[in-house]
Amino acid sequence: MQVTGVLKNAEWDPVYPVVWGDIYGDTRERFEDGQRIHTSKIVRVRHGTKQDFIQTLNSYYQVEWKD
Repeated sequence: MQVTGVLKNAEWDPVYPVVWGDIYGDTRERFEDGQRIHTSKIVRVRHGTKQDFIQTLNSYYQVEWKD
């Protein structure tokens, strides 16, 4: 699956199954780099050795979690 953007400073929403983060490299050109967004409902999480990925119905994000 092709990554549609990178979410930096990402964090889980405490109430809804979404992630908030600063988007970079949005391949669909919906958002400007650095804009704070939340995803739609997360349907899958893939934990990698160096990075994580989250999948929504229509997007696939590389995630850099907030410290």
